[in-house]
Amino acid sequence: MLTYTRVRENSLPAFSQRYNTYLPGILDRLVTFGPTFLSQEELSARLKDHLATYYQYLADSVFAFREKEFWAYHRAKMKSAGHPLSLLRLLTAVCSKAMNCLLNPKRTVEGLLEKSVKPGGGSECR
Repeated sequence: MLTYTRVRENSLPAFSQRYNTYLPGILDRLVTFGPTFLSQEELSARLKDHLATYYQYLADSVFAFREKEFWAYHRAKMKSAGHPLSLLRLLTAVCSKAMNCLLNPKRTVEGLLEKSVKPGGGSECR
């Protein structure tokens, strides 16, 4: 083992994990360094893919009833990266997740069972 990190409740690693700071970090790096190292087509494709992943995570967070500070953090980070949080895009991702849950009841129940068996495990819909 090369390193060991003990995650304490108010530590930076705990905050990073709880708020998934990696997603806004990647967005910031794409916006900052993407134009230098990627063609316009590559940058557009990477931004499109990353924002789709980011909004899916935020949709999952709607169903997890995340606190006001969580939303303020992500709203501020997205705005500072030049991609303000779009409520329409978030609503679209939430509806997509809800439809996925409704149209895949077996997977939804399996996710709920998995979540109830091990704390922090599973998600309602995958």
